[in-house]
Amino acid sequence: MKFSNVIVNSAKVNERREKLEELYRDFYQNNKCKYFQTCVESIHMKSYENCIYNDWSAKVDDNYDLLIDNIAVRVLIIGKEGKSFSQGLTTPSKWWPEINRHYKCTYSLLKNIFSYYPSNDEDDDILTMFTLSNTYSCAFRKYEEQKSGIRNSDVQKSNCIKLRQKEIEILEPTVIVIQYDYLHSKDLFDDAVQRDEKVYYSEMAKCYIVESSHPCCRKHPWKKNLDNSVKFLKDKGILPKILEE
Repeated sequence: MKFSNVIVNSAKVNERREKLEELYRDFYQNNKCKYFQTCVESIHMKSYENCIYNDWSAKVDDNYDLLIDNIAVRVLIIGKEGKSFSQGLTTPSKWWPEINRHYKCTYSLLKNIFSYYPSNDEDDDILTMFTLSNTYSCAFRKYEEQKSGIRNSDVQKSNCIKLRQKEIEILEPTVIVIQYDYLHSKDLFDDAVQRDEKVYYSEMAKCYIVESSHPCCRKHPWKKNLDNSVKFLKDKGILPKILEE
């Protein structure tokens, strides 16, 4: 990489990918999640039985496992994204940040996290330095062509959290950013303790969790809150600045 204070553990990245593949083989049999039937049968889903899968696998990019100034940094972003341009992509860096507002704002977040603001966005390594997962692994619709009003339920959220927790065990992030108002630190970690207005810490997972909103929420002050949370983590030395060679 072009950063003087960054070391990448590529072997560990590949090991995590292999473990995730094993996890998904267990969860998805015959191309259906093992919780599929309970989601379909949940009361809010009775008229929404046509399932549409998002790209349900966590996208672990090549430089996820980092040492920055000898501090371990592994950033996991959990968004809420529908089946879209991300479908079928294996790594976050395969998408361009101008595709939609979610990705564009996530890209800005990464620049803030790593204190790196390149003049040429087309040659940008920070898009390879995190993992992207999704709050929900699928959604339900009334008919095959439906594109709006696609539903999720509380039962589904509970089931998807079980998969997110398994992913987190494998990924061992040091920082998680949640981009969804209805997913909270306590949903993922029973022992999550508030450390700042929107920042929590799980001793069990050895991980800081930042609660934010989906970037498409234009009227919500999520950006200010998110900037404050990132500053809090920087001040604690959790997110050291990367330096170009």
